Amino acid sequence: MQPRCRAQIPIDHLMCRRHWHLVPADIKSRVNLTYRRRSADWQTYREAVTDAKAAVRQALGVDGARPSLVIVDEATDWNPSERNDH
Repeated sequence: MQPRCRAQIPIDHLMCRRHWHLVPADIKSRVNLTYRRRSADWQTYREAVTDAKAAVRQALGVDGARPSLVIVDEATDWNPSERNDH
């Protein structure tokens, strides 16, 4: 099992720089575009975020059924006391 990412990231970022660089450019573009339009269409943003997380897991060789990489965002419930888990 891969260790969890402990990088400190700004609240308005989806994931740390290291993991963001693992996301293919087309998915990054979709995340950014749908983030700006999310007030009108949250579902499309959630799907783009899910694809970005899956791309990182795939790049790291992490089993999608039991992901050890936890990435939080506005579309995911999270506990602020656990903010270091990305």
